[in-house]
Amino acid sequence: MFWKYLSTVSLILVIPVFVHWLSDSNDFGRLLIYSMEQKEKKTEEFDPIFGQKFEKTEIEKGFWLGLLPPTDKISPKIFLGVLPLSLVFISISVFGFIMLKIQNRKKEEDLTI
Repeated sequence: MFWKYLSTVSLILVIPVFVHWLSDSNDFGRLLIYSMEQKEKKTEEFDPIFGQKFEKTEIEKGFWLGLLPPTDKISPKIFLGVLPLSLVFISISVFGFIMLKIQNRKKEEDLTI
């Protein structure tokens, strides 16, 4: 029974990861390929002295989930992407279903003996 719950929960956890990715991508107006640790915010301001408009760029620190991790280097950040997280959850789910099948097969063998 444990394997069934583990597999189901890990398979269901894939959905929030994709929803979070889509909501983070909505901030940028396009789907994020790589996870971002900062984003540029451009604001248009008016200079009263010179009478001109200019763009002011500010960098906002944070984390926005992308399809792939933010780094190529070996670090814990390698799992911070939609594909790695989804693959981990799907692998746990497949492993759980395999273990459930093995457990059920053993129960059937015990009943026939």
